[in-house]
Amino acid sequence: MSEAPPERQNGPGPQAVLRLPDGQSLRATVSHRLQEADGSWWYDVEITLWNVVIDRSGIRTAEPYPITVRVAAGNVSPIDGQDYRTVPTTRSHLAVKRSRSGGRRMGPTAHR
Repeated sequence: MSEAPPERQNGPGPQAVLRLPDGQSLRATVSHRLQEADGSWWYDVEITLWNVVIDRSGIRTAEPYPITVRVAAGNVSPIDGQDYRTVPTTRSHLAVKRSRSGGRRMGPTAHR
């Protein structure tokens, strides 16, 4: 399955297909991307699930409940027509140094 069926837009931001551990796919809102020091990319995505809500009289109902999770980039696929240029991006300073040096490590570490 290459694209999840149309769903309600979760939050502001572009939609992407999120692959779940059991192989299912669903749409998620991309809220942030992060490159770690080791060069790996991660995405914060929001999905909306059902959650129980108990009102003042004790009656339980199910209501939409947005949650944000961080997933490896390999589990997130772009959707044609979505604009990802506005997604906030954070890169580890070590990953930036490594990319500027052609992937080489930048000498010994002076502190840890």
